[in-house]
Amino acid sequence: MPNKNFALAFLALALGSCATASLEAPSATMQVRGRHIYSAAGERVILRGVNEMFSISKDRTGSWVMSEIAKTGANAVRIFTLIDTPAGQLDALITNAVENGMIAIPECHSATGKWERLPDCVITGRGRMSRR
Repeated sequence: MPNKNFALAFLALALGSCATASLEAPSATMQVRGRHIYSAAGERVILRGVNEMFSISKDRTGSWVMSEIAKTGANAVRIFTLIDTPAGQLDALITNAVENGMIAIPECHSATGKWERLPDCVITGRGRMSRR
């Protein structure tokens, strides 16, 4: 009987420590807490990535470039776009990044150094980036 009580006490202690190990509930998506990014599993993410100018690349959808970038060990890719980048192309780029295990970071380069053009880089319901 003492072994059974010891086992039950050990199990209760183990379960109790698991319950308090994470103060935050698991999330279905990545999230920012404080100044850090966390995966859906609650692990801190350190971005290691590459910048690729897909708007002027020979591979505008990342169909073969994304796998080459992934071979470098990158876990993120910054996707350089312009305001005339079609939404379908951006969708393909993001899909190819995710399929290669990378976090897609789309970036509209049309407003670089031109704050007045920042609204032009906002995606609209028309399927393209806005041209105001």
